[in-house]
Formats: sequence, C-alpha cells, structure tokens
Amino acid sequence: MAYEQKTKQNDRSVFEFIEEVDHPKKREDAYRLLDIFTETTGYEAKM
Repeated sequence: MAYEQKTKQNDRSVFEFIEEVDHPKKREDAYRLLDIFTETTGYEAKM
C-alpha cells in the first residue's frame, strides 16, 4: 500500500497563515515558535 504525504510544501506565506489565526494568544505563540524554530535550525520557515 503506497503512502501519500498529506502535507506538501507550497509557496504560501507563513506570516499570512499566522495572521489568519483568530485567537490573539495562539497567534502570539505561533510567532514565538517561528522565531525559536528559525533561530534553532538556521532555516527560513516554509509552508
């Protein structure tokens, strides 16, 4: 049985995606995690 990955990289903006989050605390947490992941990995986030 072949497995197909459900999530695929695309050209959508990470920042636009985060801005669509309705809850302000969740949006704040997302930006904080984005900073942590970027600093830790040295890579720019992708959708």
